[in-house]
Amino acid sequence: MTRPAFDVFCRVVDNFGDAAVCWRLARELAPLALPRRGSASRDGHAVSGAAAEAAGARLIIDRPEVLARLCPEVRVELPCQQVDGVLVVHAEAFDPASVAPVVIDAFGGGVPPACQQALAARNPPGLWIVLEYLSAESWVPAHHGLASPHPTLPLDRRFFFPGFAAGTGGLLREPGLLAARAAFEADPASRDRFWTALGFAPVPA
Repeated sequence: MTRPAFDVFCRVVDNFGDAAVCWRLARELAPLALPRRGSASRDGHAVSGAAAEAAGARLIIDRPEVLARLCPEVRVELPCQQVDGVLVVHAEAFDPASVAPVVIDAFGGGVPPACQQALAARNPPGLWIVLEYLSAESWVPAHHGLASPHPTLPLDRRFFFPGFAAGTGGLLREPGLLAARAAFEADPASRDRFWTALGFAPVPA
C-alpha cells in the first residue's frame, strides 16, 4: 500500500469509544482519497491538494487489542495489517518519516514530535486536525475549525468539533446507515435473529 493520505492517531484511554470512533472514521476516510486530483469521491465531494496525493487511510493505535474486541478481523500480534481498507499499525511500529499529509489527532491524544516535524517540513505544510469529543454545548460552533499555531514549528492545529448544530463538524455516519436501521427496526424477524445470535432471548414487543 502506498503512503496513505490520512493518518488517524488513536490513544485508547479508558473505554472502547476511542477505538470505535477512530475505526469508523478511518473506514470512512479510506475511499475518499482514491479518486485522482479534482475528481469526485463516492459521496460527490472533490478530492484535491494533500488528500489527493495518495490513497487510503491508516489507523495508528496504541492498544490494538481493544480494537480487536470491536473488529475480530484485527490480529493483535501483527504490527501492521490491512483490514476493511484501512492500514492498522501498532503505535510502537509506526515510522514517523512515513506520516501522511493529513493527520487526525483523535481527542487530543497527541502526535509524535517527529511526525509534527515531518508535517511542518512539507511544502505546503501538512494538515493537523484535532478531533474533539462530540458536544451539544452552545460554544461549539464558534470554536469549530479554529487554528492553534505550533509554538516552535510553522504548523497549525485545526480543531474539529462534531456537533448537532449548523457550524459544527456534524456527525460521523456511514452512508446508508439510517436506511439500514429503519429496515432493521421494521423487520421483527431480523431483530429476533440479532438478539438470538448474541445469546439473548428476543426482546418482547
